[in-house]
Amino acid sequence: MQFRLGFWGTAVALLWGLLLPAFSIFAEEEYVVGETYKVLIEDLKPTQYSVSRKEVAIRLKTIKEKDDDDKLVKHKKKKAGSAVVAPNGQLYIVDGHHFATALAEYGHNKVYVDILANFSDSGLTMAEFWEKMIKKKWVYLKDNHGGDIRPANLPRSLKGLKDDPYRGLAWMVRKLHGFDELDIPFQEFMWGDFLRSRVSIKTNASNAAWEKAVHEALKWAASKEARHLPGWHGREVTCGDILSSIGDD
Repeated sequence: MQFRLGFWGTAVALLWGLLLPAFSIFAEEEYVVGETYKVLIEDLKPTQYSVSRKEVAIRLKTIKEKDDDDKLVKHKKKKAGSAVVAPNGQLYIVDGHHFATALAEYGHNKVYVDILANFSDSGLTMAEFWEKMIKKKWVYLKDNHGGDIRPANLPRSLKGLKDDPYRGLAWMVRKLHGFDELDIPFQEFMWGDFLRSRVSIKTNASNAAWEKAVHEALKWAASKEARHLPGWHGREVTCGDILSSIGDD
């Protein structure tokens, strides 16, 4: 049996066909470069393969200490990450994987991000998009053991991020002023890869093991072997009780 729309059915179908592309374009272009948006964490696509579970735990502890909505909202805005809109309209988070992961584990489903670029109307293919991301250093294509990967190997969501303890080790060294923080994406991953072959630290290591590893890492950070890394200053830093002195504020 042939189905007939009739005059009004045809008119509605034609009108919907005209409006749907316009709506889709608007939906993809609604993010303005330089503006900050509150977005669903589950909508964010990673631009790195791993996080440090130790760092996520420390950030989660700080989030829990923000015991009222006002404090937490201010903290979330202060910790706004950054993201890029891909040609397919999806949001790829460039900075803020750890905080967004900790926030999701706390039970919150939204996070603030600044829009770095919007390629939704660029006409780029996804392959060309990834070429641009690599050129701008907005993606880190190494796994949690320091091996090379391709964009297709990146997790599909933040939930799929693996644990890399050396990324956490580098973060602690930076927090303790072992090297200077620069506005360079994935700076701590670069330092983590440097420390990977020089300091021993394992997933689920004890606090005592972390204390020992950070002390060793601080010495390596001051060495001339690290002078090629971004933020190197060459000054040795000494600290006492390391873990209790590291926070997320």
